[in-house]
Amino acid sequence: MTELERARDLVCASDVTIVGGGVAGLATGLLFSARGITAAILERYPDPRLSTRRPAQSINLALSHRGLRTLETIGSLDEMRDRMVPMYGRMVHGPASDSFQPYDGETGSAIYSVRRDEIVNVLLRQAGGSERARICFRCACGSIDLRAKTLLLEDPATGQKLEASFQRLIGADGCHSIVRQAIVRETGAEDSVQCLDHGFKELELGPEIASRLQPDRNALHIWPGGEFMLIALPNPGGSFTATLFMPRSGPESFEALGDRPVDKFLRRYLPRHAELIPALSESFASNAVGRLITVSATPWHFGDAALILGDAAHAMTPFFGQGMNCALEDCRLLLEYFDRQGGDWSAVFGGFESTRGPDTNAISLLSMNNYVEMRRSVIEGHYLRKREINGILKLRHPDRFLPLYPMVALTSIPYSEALRRHLIQDEIVERLCALGDPIDLELADREIAERLTPLPTAAGLRNCVTV
Repeated sequence: MTELERARDLVCASDVTIVGGGVAGLATGLLFSARGITAAILERYPDPRLSTRRPAQSINLALSHRGLRTLETIGSLDEMRDRMVPMYGRMVHGPASDSFQPYDGETGSAIYSVRRDEIVNVLLRQAGGSERARICFRCACGSIDLRAKTLLLEDPATGQKLEASFQRLIGADGCHSIVRQAIVRETGAEDSVQCLDHGFKELELGPEIASRLQPDRNALHIWPGGEFMLIALPNPGGSFTATLFMPRSGPESFEALGDRPVDKFLRRYLPRHAELIPALSESFASNAVGRLITVSATPWHFGDAALILGDAAHAMTPFFGQGMNCALEDCRLLLEYFDRQGGDWSAVFGGFESTRGPDTNAISLLSMNNYVEMRRSVIEGHYLRKREINGILKLRHPDRFLPLYPMVALTSIPYSEALRRHLIQDEIVERLCALGDPIDLELADREIAERLTPLPTAAGLRNCVTV
């Protein structure tokens, strides 16, 4: 029996077929398997654990509360601990000085730097020990007939093709999702897949060079440049993974820099970190420019036959560090809908989409907005003044006022609710800024009491997953 024949038999015998063996696909399969639901996970590429090559470009991930909570539910968090480095805030490197901006100074909460392949490998090991979540490598999904509930399986290496019948299909197959395309065909809806005019390059700082940043190792480092920015996240072992984001074309862009040495460009914008430039310049020349892609789609499901989640439904920019966290939260919330609906898959899929859609729209918007903040605003006086007032009001009203970043990254407050509360809070803070010093705290107290309801304690910072 060939591997593709084994995959066909597995699909036909499984309660759920998941297309995509990345973080979201594996997490979904493992969560359902814990409920006694059998899952066939189809991955078009070979088993990454058998390759000696480092994975292709993948921006280092910032694992925060929402993602940690799902990994804890799956039972994967303990194995992840040694693979993560805590980051307690941003270290902003301005033209003349550095500034540490904690994510939450009172609780000392952190987000965690981790490589995507490390999470995948941990989930793969866990799936390998599961009797109900089985993964098939080198198994691409071709054409899909959602009404007949059949799909075409293909081995990319041999070209062998086989048809298989499925009971229900979950697409966790990324921004170019074939499951999403099938839903679009059946419903006559439209999806939007956009490539931004900004791109990225991943750069490496080895342990010896990165030791220059060691006093501030447990931070997300940012060098804002106006229309571009460089960030660096710590890795276990002392190295840092840096990422340069900038326009793909224009006067200062990847196109303008081309493949020539970038020492001059880096010296101009990193004058106080000249020791980092040789390593950054070397990896710049050897790495390709990555694309930033966003996806907006509706509907996400087709009856009880198919559903998409994660990047397949709502790929977003990486600037709030929520793409993977959002996808992992998708998986956990889908399981909650399954528990609530008692196995009515059409109600599960429909309820999940109607509730989750506004939240993913909100975080997609916030992610785009955060790019401007990170590459420009973090060193501007008005931003710093607002940050100061936000901190004062948080201490003054801890049960009602929580700044946007900790609301998104350090709690489970729905993204749409976080955005709604942020807009109110921002109006209050802008008004206080306009009134000048001293801060009118009596006005702030009235506005907060009248306009902000108490924070949901079940999602608050005190309940953040401890690593």
